[in-house]
Amino acid sequence: MGYLPKNIAVIGKSLSLEYFNENGDGVYPMTVQIVGKGSIYDPDNSRVRS
Repeated sequence: MGYLPKNIAVIGKSLSLEYFNENGDGVYPMTVQIVGKGSIYDPDNSRVRS
């Protein structure tokens, strides 16, 4: 999960996430799946716990 500027937050846009780790191989491909409010893991909000 992450936050993107509005001009980049376009569903389907491909990005590369650069994350520094001990091995130095921290570039990960990713694709914008959802923009705005919502969840791809629980879109109906049925797993909410109290």
